[in-house]
Amino acid sequence: MTSTKAPTAAYYVWPDGSTQWGGPAITTAETAIKHLIGVNFTRLGRPVTIGADQGRGGNAVAAGMLPQVRFGSLDMNLQALIEWSGLRVTLRQDPTLPTIHVEVSVPTVWPQKLTVESGIVIDGTWSTDDPEATRIIVGGPGQETERAFWGVNDTTGLEAEYGDIIEVFRDATGATLTWPEVIPDAQQIADRYLLRPEVSAADKTIFTNYLNAAGAKSLGEGGLMSGVSLELSETEVFHFGGADGIQLGDTITVTSQGLTFTDRITEATLSWDATDGLVVTPRVGQKTDDPDRQMAEAVAALARAQIRLSTSK
Repeated sequence: MTSTKAPTAAYYVWPDGSTQWGGPAITTAETAIKHLIGVNFTRLGRPVTIGADQGRGGNAVAAGMLPQVRFGSLDMNLQALIEWSGLRVTLRQDPTLPTIHVEVSVPTVWPQKLTVESGIVIDGTWSTDDPEATRIIVGGPGQETERAFWGVNDTTGLEAEYGDIIEVFRDATGATLTWPEVIPDAQQIADRYLLRPEVSAADKTIFTNYLNAAGAKSLGEGGLMSGVSLELSETEVFHFGGADGIQLGDTITVTSQGLTFTDRITEATLSWDATDGLVVTPRVGQKTDDPDRQMAEAVAALARAQIRLSTSK
């Protein structure tokens, strides 16, 4: 029989945001982020001030995006949820009071298109790799023949494009199966969970959301990989910080060699020397590969353009 008591040894266990784990009925991404930060800071005795919850970021429960937190750092467990929701999370030490301010906000989408010719885009790199998974077999809870399995397939046309089926197995045994008391222990077989009429539709949805999220994560990790990372330079009209400047998490659009792509400001490097003073270098995009299909197509087009350029010389 599956226990509904949270293990005390875990960093913080919170599989579905339900009240059965002693927490509030969590739905939105913002509520989830603030709740997880709040309970852990409080548990560690750290003073924290969290702004009022506005319920932004979408329904994380329906999307199966509530983190399955079992040990690990707070930022690691929140990363996927933050990226999915599109929210920005800022932790700021109060300069006068012994507290950490936690702020959640919606990043700005800047409509202007930045170009190399403007002097703002000063450097960049790109990469691309073929997919490593097009179908995921998710192995859920249960043992041997009683184990629950679930299939999640790519829907972007990778199999037709590459002429291959790449099937990958993924363990996902952390799901909580809530069995009604009328079902004896001997009949609590994970493989039959979705077929039992005694199990509520809501509990079945929680289970399938968990399996779908695990499969989607594996498809993303094994999908068509690409990466673009650009370094930007401040100008009179483009600068970092302040009331009218770009911030970490903001989305900008860059045009280069006829290609246009949109991504978020992921970091900003600050340096200082006697000649130039303070220099801020924002970066857009990721240093590592990104499974986003639109990005992959843009990078592939960039590669073809570069080949044409080099062979025409």
